[in-house]
Amino acid sequence: MVLSADLRHAVQAKLKDAADGDRLVKAVDDIMSMLRTEGHVCTQRLPPQQVGVHPCNRDGLGLSSADVHSLLDEIIDVGFVASRVHAVAVEIADDSVRKWNEELVHASAKLGALQGDKLKAVSLSASHTNFALRLLAQEVEHESDLVSVQGKLSMARLQQRDRAFYEAALHGLEWSVISKDVAEAFPELLHYVQTQGNATLSRGEHELQVVRRLHTLWLQADATGNVDFGVIKKRTLASKPGCAKSVPHLYTFALKCAGGRSAVFLQETENFVRAHAPSSRMLGPDIWEILSQDARGPAQNVLFRHALVKLAYIRDTLTAQEARKAFTKAVWGKASEADVIMQEWRRIVREQCDLQKDHRIVAAMGYADVALAAMVLNVKVHGERKYETMQGMAHGFVTMLRTIAGNAAIRSPWEEFEEACPPSSSASQPLKDKHIMRELNTDGSVKPHEDRLLEAGFEMGQSVRRKPDMLEGKLVGLKDGKVRVELIENGLVAKILIDDFLSGAWHKFTPRAQPQLIENPAKYHPSHFPEWLAFNMKARITSEIAEAVCRYGADHWDKLNIQVKPSKLVLCKSAIPKHKLMLAPASLNLRHKFTPPEGPPPFMVETAFPGECYFWIAPTVVQPKAEDDGGFLNPFWFVGTSHEEADCNMEVVYKSVNKDSGIKLPMLRNKEALSEGDRLVLFKDRAAAPEPAALEMTPPKRRGTASEELGQSLRSGSG
Repeated sequence: MVLSADLRHAVQAKLKDAADGDRLVKAVDDIMSMLRTEGHVCTQRLPPQQVGVHPCNRDGLGLSSADVHSLLDEIIDVGFVASRVHAVAVEIADDSVRKWNEELVHASAKLGALQGDKLKAVSLSASHTNFALRLLAQEVEHESDLVSVQGKLSMARLQQRDRAFYEAALHGLEWSVISKDVAEAFPELLHYVQTQGNATLSRGEHELQVVRRLHTLWLQADATGNVDFGVIKKRTLASKPGCAKSVPHLYTFALKCAGGRSAVFLQETENFVRAHAPSSRMLGPDIWEILSQDARGPAQNVLFRHALVKLAYIRDTLTAQEARKAFTKAVWGKASEADVIMQEWRRIVREQCDLQKDHRIVAAMGYADVALAAMVLNVKVHGERKYETMQGMAHGFVTMLRTIAGNAAIRSPWEEFEEACPPSSSASQPLKDKHIMRELNTDGSVKPHEDRLLEAGFEMGQSVRRKPDMLEGKLVGLKDGKVRVELIENGLVAKILIDDFLSGAWHKFTPRAQPQLIENPAKYHPSHFPEWLAFNMKARITSEIAEAVCRYGADHWDKLNIQVKPSKLVLCKSAIPKHKLMLAPASLNLRHKFTPPEGPPPFMVETAFPGECYFWIAPTVVQPKAEDDGGFLNPFWFVGTSHEEADCNMEVVYKSVNKDSGIKLPMLRNKEALSEGDRLVLFKDRAAAPEPAALEMTPPKRRGTASEELGQSLRSGSG
């Protein structure tokens, strides 16, 4: 359908608003309304297999397979609501779009299968949602077991769990489809439509997507001969990306490290990160500033910088300090050496196969870059083999490439650096190839089967599991060279030759704890627990202390001086009438015990606690380190003591601040009038000295006479 001149003029005016970065969402919405009114946008329900992704989606990033699987899990968790999906697509203009989709799916490995000739439209928004529906319809491999059977998605299980999601996977979404005539007349509209979708997405835009947009906007500005970063930045931020603070550094990275106008290095990094890292992961402005800075000397090591980007996204713990380390004089030389190796890798790959088409090559090259960058920085990457030299690692990559390409003749420049593979653990060896060592006694006789079991670490009653099929049971006996295992699944007893049992197929394990049911939880209610009751009582006592402090306040405190050194005491500065000084036991230290406290009697609190429990108040003293610092000084805890009652002028009285509380607090009161210079003294009983332990007396040994000693000597000699 031909576009009218008036429509072209109106759309062009709205596109100008969108180009400036102002009112992007409204401008696109107005354009879509105009096109729909004129019949250039129609609503269609399309099965997910008939909808691909437009090459401009996510600014050329397409979509992320990790995000598709993550989104699938999220929808399964919260439920699918069709009305929340804003799906916009465009008719396919030529076969290059179909081919691009086939290559995208083939390179991503986890996006199922796609036949380009079956596509009727390509998406500008809801792309990840549609691909999640494709995965369900194709029942591909997926980690979540909520709608999977044996590691693969199941439409039958999905139908039981979420009928709406099942219907969408079966019949597809309702799409607003833009005609290809509009796409041909206004190619920039497609970019703005997908940008509008990004602006309203909770998932947000990937940092590499923003790098790609900055690169594209620079190319457009350069074609006009007027490159203005302010304008480019404004248009980039129109979609409100979460990495706004990083945009200046992303712009620098795009200019210096994308790979020129073709952005070949950026494309390669996008392909790898898209398939192996979620789009929600961000590196942040600090790391991007480091990665985009110029290095001293001619070597800028662009490939190594991209390897650091991949390492940061995959490892998710690369710090700015580690990234900065790469640009130090001590490490930059190694980085240059690694960059040369990466260049040689790519030369070998270009000679043998297309890097962009085989997802195995994309993954192998990307992870090789990550491992080499990690070796330069001396950081660990989980699951990667450890090499002694970078050249040894380079040869390891070529060996892997030979396997992937099926070409053993691929030459390796690092053949002489080949490193032997480290020995694998016994657990990783095929069980059928494992041979059994016959255990013998020192005399050459075969050890009893019971001893062999014990030496292998097995005991009767242990839980055991067979590795290949995870069959579980309990070791219950050994007879006639056969181990008896009672199977958990059916209670039957299996008889296994001891050589087979000790071959490595069976191993010990700790079974998952069985559910423990408490049938009558009411008897364990907190109101029956003594510590809970004591906790509540302490809360009530604390409230009483707080009210006592408020009631008695600091009456007559201005007539007191507190001495903290060399000994603690309270002195009167002026006279205080009898019974007019009342000190509350303000403290942060309230204690309790279900047995009588040991040592000198503390300031006990009288309560109506239901049971035997003792509550007392211990001192709290916080001396200010400076004049303006807050402190906690209560004269209560500085009153001196004496064993002579005649010397004392203070007494302990128990008072209830609230009569109905059943709580009486120990208060200090002057039992006689106080004069200037008096020291506040409280009576304290002298502790009874323990009686000394009785001594065990031994009578002195009687010394014999000379004649007795002579007779004893003669008797000994005659014997």
